[in-house]
Amino acid sequence: MLIAKGNRVKFVLKDGTEISARGSMLHDPSGRWWPKSSLLVTTFHRGGRRATDDERRGAPQEYLGRTHEAQVGSVNLPPKPLSGWEYVGELKTILYVRPGRKAPGAFYHHFGQRRIEAFWRKGKAHLYRYGSAYRVQLGKHALADDRGIVHP
Repeated sequence: MLIAKGNRVKFVLKDGTEISARGSMLHDPSGRWWPKSSLLVTTFHRGGRRATDDERRGAPQEYLGRTHEAQVGSVNLPPKPLSGWEYVGELKTILYVRPGRKAPGAFYHHFGQRRIEAFWRKGKAHLYRYGSAYRVQLGKHALADDRGIVHP
């Protein structure tokens, strides 16, 4: 299942270019519907009904918080293969507003910086576009979890 992990997304490329994206920042931690090392920013259509306890359990509840009343919705997924996507550039920073009750508010993540954790190397993130949708490729060692984007 895709989890809406942010809204009002803005990208800052390594060359300083700033891009504001429409829609929600979506992530599938399972990798079943969308690659787990990739973030998708596109239009999310809220379905008008609350998520059931089973739909909220696990990653959605961990990210959004136990008391957040999640909504079920739908999204038209663009193609998964990168071959149809236009390369935009290397990302320096992503800014977004996190929904939910666990840690709502404005967040940012800088890419390409070394982390304190010794086992994580300096990583890069790349931005692609397909129509009005954006895709952030985080790399095979990426980690995006209930804390947000952790690595790269």
